Amino acid sequence: MSIDVSELRESSELYLDRLNAVRITREDIAIAVLACNDRNATDGNPFGEYISVNPNAIAVTFKECPEKRDAIYFRLFSLEKLIESNVLQGWYSGDFSGKGDYTNANVFVAAAEEPLIVAEDGEFCFEKESFKKRILELSEPAGRA
Repeated sequence: MSIDVSELRESSELYLDRLNAVRITREDIAIAVLACNDRNATDGNPFGEYISVNPNAIAVTFKECPEKRDAIYFRLFSLEKLIESNVLQGWYSGDFSGKGDYTNANVFVAAAEEPLIVAEDGEFCFEKESFKKRILELSEPAGRA
């Protein structure tokens, strides 16, 4: 039996369309980040933290809405890949240990808003330049010119 790669790609793109059709809010991302960091919603603001995607935590947290669960999982997984590849320098600092790591809140908002794409390797991800542009659009200027 051979696998037709074009069928797999087409299937991935159909699934991707479904993922991108799900409306994800910054609050959804905040709840997911708290769950991934083994905290609950009463623990405060999750933004600014290290993110380590925990599929089980996301599955439990969003068990009533599988479409949202899947969309959030792939968004946070894609964000984690961007952070670990140093694409988001300036918006993320730390050594990925979770101790003293900092992620700019607009990174999480961009993860909620930016569409996912299918990379050459077939993985879902964010388009890097578009993602960085979104973060800049969300950021307020600091200082004076």
